[in-house]
This record gives sequence, C-alpha cells and structure tokens, in this order.
Amino acid sequence: MKIEITGNPGTGNTFSEVHIGYVNNYNPNATTVVQNYYDGKQPASGNPPREVAESNQHNAKSQPLSEEQRSQLRKQIKDYVNQLSPNYVTADWRDRYDQLWDAIIDLPEVSAKIYDHGHQDWPFNGYLIAHIMHLLREKGIIKQEKDATLARALEEKGVDSSIRRQLSYTIPDNDMHQAIINLIKTYPNRKI
Repeated sequence: MKIEITGNPGTGNTFSEVHIGYVNNYNPNATTVVQNYYDGKQPASGNPPREVAESNQHNAKSQPLSEEQRSQLRKQIKDYVNQLSPNYVTADWRDRYDQLWDAIIDLPEVSAKIYDHGHQDWPFNGYLIAHIMHLLREKGIIKQEKDATLARALEEKGVDSSIRRQLSYTIPDNDMHQAIINLIKTYPNRKI
C-alpha cells in the first residue's frame, strides 16, 4: 500500500498498517497489557480460543440440514404450535390446524427460514413462528386472545417472554406473508 501524506503531518505522528489474522488483545498504545484467562486455558499463540472458533463456525453458513435433522426440527415445530390446539384454535379450523401447519412449513418461502434459529433459544425460528401465528390470528384461525395468554399456552414465561412480544408483529417478509395468505385462501375445505 502506498502512503501519500500531503501537508504537514505534525511532529511525532506515525502511521501503522497492521494485518493480523487473529489476536486476543490489540492495544497499540498500551505500555502494559495483562490478559486473564479465567477458565485456565490460555490459547496457543496465534490460534483463537476454542469458544471463539466454535462461535465463528456457528456464525458462518453452516452445512445444509440433513433430512433427519429437518424431520426432527419439523416435529419440534409441530409440537410447539400444537400447544394452541384445540383451546386457542377456532372451531372452523380445529380439525385442519395440524395439516395447515404442515402446508405452511412446506412453503418454500417459509422452509428457507423456519429452520434457522440464529441466536434464539429455540432450535427453530421461534420469532418467525410467532409472526405466522399473528397472521393466523388476523385470518381467524387462532382465537384473538391476549399475547400473554398465548405465550403461556406455548409454555413461555408469560408477560415478559420474548415470544409474547413477537406475537404482536406480522411477518416482515412480504413474499412469505402473501404466500401464507394465498395458502389459507386455497386451503382444502375452507369456506371463504
């Protein structure tokens, strides 16, 4: 890299270009640096600690899920959403609620995002499921109960639950939102 300085850079000023793959602590102006390793495991020089390496692997695009993993996650999603049935599902949809969720999960727009939980506490995208439930409430499939009531039915912590807040929001992805609406309109045996 060519450095060009025009004008007076001042007395004692310097320019440093640093290329580091990984560093535990970079303090260019410090006279003394003390690194405490509270777990007693100091990383080998130049290598990131195990936790950082694992975190980087998790944050990177992971391998696609196997059919077995997708099947297990699908079962967990269905168990989760079926906690609302039959008490919080309207009478018109009680016998088709489970199959409706199968059809929703199978939508390409939904299946692309529902298995990716990010930093959520669920093994699936719980916020997306809450947003879908919000839409199902708007369409008269889930009863218009208070968010806290539905969060408790989903075995969440109640009024302070993160899922409770998400039950108030609609799906941010317009394509997914429209795909679910179209599915509901054309769902078998549905009278509109």
